[in-house]
Amino acid sequence: MWISDWINFGTNREAAINFGKMANMSESDILLFDGCVDSLSGYMLTVDGDKFRLPLNSAETVCSVNETGLNKRIKLPYHMAWSDERYDFNYRNTFKNCTIGRCGDYDRLCFTLRVMTDVTSMFDSVTFIKCNDDLVIDDSALRVNSMFRNSKGLRKLVFDNCNLTDLRELTVGSDVRELVFKKCKFILDNDQLVNYDGVSALTVFGSKIEKLMLRKCSKDFVELVMNLFDGEWDLFPRLEIEILD
Repeated sequence: MWISDWINFGTNREAAINFGKMANMSESDILLFDGCVDSLSGYMLTVDGDKFRLPLNSAETVCSVNETGLNKRIKLPYHMAWSDERYDFNYRNTFKNCTIGRCGDYDRLCFTLRVMTDVTSMFDSVTFIKCNDDLVIDDSALRVNSMFRNSKGLRKLVFDNCNLTDLRELTVGSDVRELVFKKCKFILDNDQLVNYDGVSALTVFGSKIEKLMLRKCSKDFVELVMNLFDGEWDLFPRLEIEILD
């Protein structure tokens, strides 16, 4: 798609609002998130109004959609943009309070295993619709603090071949009932070593979790997850746990 097919609104607060207003006037019912651009480009919308791009802010975070007033449903691509040698960015709060209509073509998302991507509160308070009640995240290294906190519409969440850190409040307050970890590893972040003292299953998964599956995960990951339940088993009388080597 040629650059002339895009409208560049700039990067300031007024630009964000103008972008949101224009996007909401689009005839498209759902807008595709087409990635992010550097802080010099800005909020961008196609002339047809069916795709958008977000700039990076001064904290190297993909700017929050919520701050633009955009109220259209959003489709996410399977391959989410990730940091490289030119850009080091994250998705903290990027889609907080939004409505997500699709995740890829098969309700799957992939970031990257090459570098850690911070997705703290990325889907906090998001409403997922038409996602068949489940979402799979493939082949990604992620900081997942509050990633799905208070989200609605997802009943099953799968992390497949992921390296994860900072599990705090991962699905607290959400509709997630079934959580699956397949071939997952726990990684320590040298920049911010997460202390799990005082963190428990209730503060990571919430009280609605009914099924937890750990398949071919690393030993330390399984131990970490199981230790979260110490002293709290009576709070999860219906919980089914399955551990497969």
